[in-house]
Amino acid sequence: MVEAVKLFQINKEDFMTQEILAEKKGGVGHIVLNRPQALNALNYEMITAMHAALDDFESDDAVKMVLVTSASDKAFCAGGDVKSIAIAAKEHRDVGGDPSAFQEFFRAEYELNTKIHTYEKPYVSVISGICMGGGMGISMHGSHRILTENASFAMPEVKIGFFPDVGGGALLSRMDGGFGLYLGLTGAHINAADMMYLKLGTHYMDVKGVDHLIEKLVTLDWSRSETLSVLNSTLANYSEDTVPMSDLAPLKDDIKQSFDPDSLDKILERLNSHEQDWAVKASKALQKACPLSVQIAYAHYLASKGREFEEIIIDEYRLSQFFMHEGEFYEGVRALLIDKDNAPQWTTSYGEDPQEIYTHALESFDGDDLDV
Repeated sequence: MVEAVKLFQINKEDFMTQEILAEKKGGVGHIVLNRPQALNALNYEMITAMHAALDDFESDDAVKMVLVTSASDKAFCAGGDVKSIAIAAKEHRDVGGDPSAFQEFFRAEYELNTKIHTYEKPYVSVISGICMGGGMGISMHGSHRILTENASFAMPEVKIGFFPDVGGGALLSRMDGGFGLYLGLTGAHINAADMMYLKLGTHYMDVKGVDHLIEKLVTLDWSRSETLSVLNSTLANYSEDTVPMSDLAPLKDDIKQSFDPDSLDKILERLNSHEQDWAVKASKALQKACPLSVQIAYAHYLASKGREFEEIIIDEYRLSQFFMHEGEFYEGVRALLIDKDNAPQWTTSYGEDPQEIYTHALESFDGDDLDV
């Protein structure tokens, strides 16, 4: 969304070199994700810069709302920069390397997720293109989520020997029916219409209208009435009244029945015996995913129901550190992002009690808890 950046007159040198751009204009504090060559995958520097910008905006009475956009036409944010984290974790396991890289990364990321969840001002993300993993963590916990027709979403962590984190336990466990388990266990990709159906977006907009909306937001007279009222009426004026039909809507009953959380073994059995295309794809995805990841994702979904966000994210930090000491995470990242052979050789398997594995993972944590 490069045109949106130009509206804020960000200088060319910063635009070419800085991965997080932040500027105030009118009553808007604008953050631009600006690492398009990596689909805005979040590294430690981006996470801390974004947190600092949010702190600044929150303390400035002139800033009435925060807007987060992307300088990439292809992605809002494709996740976290897991390649470097996986390498650091492997070095720590193999030769006793410094664990601070992965400890500080996840701590900073989850603190940012919590900051967004508890933010005192309206937080508006414009999601156009890919939004996965870490991208969910910096968008879905905010107050307003604008989707364009190009938006797509996935939580594919089980494919790389990890689990749906960045507040994924909170997001997925609150979805209706079996959709949360479906997305978390299979890593399925869904489109903008599906996202609106699952209430991941609050507004739907033609991508061509985004720059016009931003121009309107930065020129609004925010003093004439309450901020939220001004924002909501403006977003309503620029949003589409009709959203395309979701592909997931007709599958609602089937997905609810297939992903009944009664037991992971039964979910696998139901999918294996199901003949519809979506279920066959889901079954294949589960067969290819990391068994350890799937079992922990399943148990974490159950454990997250009805709990506060802060409680969930503390457990997710503990789980993240457990995975840093497991070879499955590096193997998954190796297969997908390093060697790119798409053939991970998992060492774990199904058959154990997911709850026992989950409890062991949490209890194995011996560091300092996340302070949220």
